[in-house]
Amino acid sequence: MHSPDEVEAAPVGLEEPTRLNSSLEGENARLAETIKQKNNEIARLRDECCQVKEQLVAEKGIIGQLGLEKASLSCQLAAEREQTAPFTVERFKDCDEDMLFYTGLPSYNHFKKLLVYLNPGDDGCNVLRSERAESSEPRSSRGRKRKLRTENELFLVLVQLRLGLFEDDLAHRFCIAQSTVSRICTSWINYLYAKLGLLPLRASRRIVDATMPREFKEKYSSTRVILDATEIQCEVPSFLSLQSTTYSPYKSSNTFKGLIGVLPNGLVAFVSELFTGSSSDRECVIRSGFLDLKFDDEDAVMADKGFRIEDLLQKNGVKLNLPPFLKGGTFSPEEVKSTKEIAALRIHVERRIQRIKAFHIFDRPIPLTLAPLINQIWTVTAILSNFQSSLNQQSSGKPQQEP
Repeated sequence: MHSPDEVEAAPVGLEEPTRLNSSLEGENARLAETIKQKNNEIARLRDECCQVKEQLVAEKGIIGQLGLEKASLSCQLAAEREQTAPFTVERFKDCDEDMLFYTGLPSYNHFKKLLVYLNPGDDGCNVLRSERAESSEPRSSRGRKRKLRTENELFLVLVQLRLGLFEDDLAHRFCIAQSTVSRICTSWINYLYAKLGLLPLRASRRIVDATMPREFKEKYSSTRVILDATEIQCEVPSFLSLQSTTYSPYKSSNTFKGLIGVLPNGLVAFVSELFTGSSSDRECVIRSGFLDLKFDDEDAVMADKGFRIEDLLQKNGVKLNLPPFLKGGTFSPEEVKSTKEIAALRIHVERRIQRIKAFHIFDRPIPLTLAPLINQIWTVTAILSNFQSSLNQQSSGKPQQEP
């Protein structure tokens, strides 16, 4: 038999599993509620994430649109600035006299034809490509947005050559930085030199004869080229050796010296590179490549007395026409007549040189900082002078009429 205590304790032992089950059920309920809350939170966060993604897509679209609008406005602003700038080719295109004054070209039509021939490409890409080819800088450091339209870059360079303006002056006129002016001038002068150098300056004997002025035909019809030398003053170099080689006894200053050959009709047919001012005419002829040009039988070259090159030309079967040298203290009547005749005909090359030096970049001594570009500048200005009116016209300053 059980004691009373044992009988009373029995229900207590039976209640323990019930309490445990109740506790577990409560815990499960709490966990289920927590899981439900977490799932709801996850669902909410997923919804928010989707909303954020949608917002990001929308914002990216807005940013892209704003970027396009900014680029468009920047282009409009640049165009408006250029149009409102007081110094662009558009301002002078309707006045031939202004175009001649500022560019050395007879008209805006000539300017446009030159631009078409040069073919600088869209936004000057061909000029930029040429600039890159000349540069040793890494490509990534040279991708610049151009500040001026292509035709105004060319206009700027022609204005610099024609008027000899300083870069700071050009920067103010064109509303750009001086460093931009320097870059534009350097790249365009090299590009002009490369493109204009492809033009065929030499003419066949048939063309020379067909365009020969009457005064040549009468006595000097065999003339193929009239040759002369000219000098351009440069700054005095700091090195004594360069001072000596660039010093010209003829000009009593430091100079560069170049040869110009013109056809009887006055057009430039030969442009040498520039040599130091101490070089003789004979030395310049030898070094310039003039003797390598192809001549026809019985061709003649007309030159001044300083060109002692008759023996050099004879090797090519070419005659040299020079004014007679003074012998016996006086000229004979025939020599006086010959001197006057040759001087009258040589005026063509002298006028051509005057036209080249009408590009006022040559007015001041050439800075030594321009030495890497001086040959290009010299050649470009010489060839550009061919675009002007004929030397046979008395009113040489007037624009040439279109054929």
